[in-house]
Amino acid sequence: MKPFIYLLLLLPLGSFVAGEQSYKEKTKEELFVPSEPDKQPQLISQISFDYPKEVKKEGISGIVSCEFIVGPKGTVTSIEITKSPDSRLSEEVKKTISNARFTPGMKSGQAVSVRMNINVPFK
Repeated sequence: MKPFIYLLLLLPLGSFVAGEQSYKEKTKEELFVPSEPDKQPQLISQISFDYPKEVKKEGISGIVSCEFIVGPKGTVTSIEITKSPDSRLSEEVKKTISNARFTPGMKSGQAVSVRMNINVPFK
C-alpha cells in the first residue's frame, strides 16, 4: 500500500533561515515563509508518494522531512531533504515534490517565492 498524502495538510508554518540567504544571493529576489505572504501557495496538482517495494520489504519506515521553494510561477525549486531514514525514500520525495504545481504565494498583489516544508510518513 502506498501512502497517499495531500501536501496541503502537511505544510507546517515556519522559517528556515539556513538556506534562505544562499537562495536570496542566487536569485536576488525576496523569499517569504508561509506566514508572511498575503496568500499562501496552494497545491493544484494531486500527488502521491510511492513507497519503494524494496525499502518496504527491508522494513525501513519513518518520516522524510523536506524543504522547498514555491516560485512566483508556482513551480518547485531548491528541494532539500532535512531528515530521512533512507536515501531511497528521500529520492522518492524529491521526485514527487519536483512534479508538484502550486498557485504562487502573493504579497501586495505580486507573485512571490515562498519557502515551504513537509513531513512525509512512510509506514
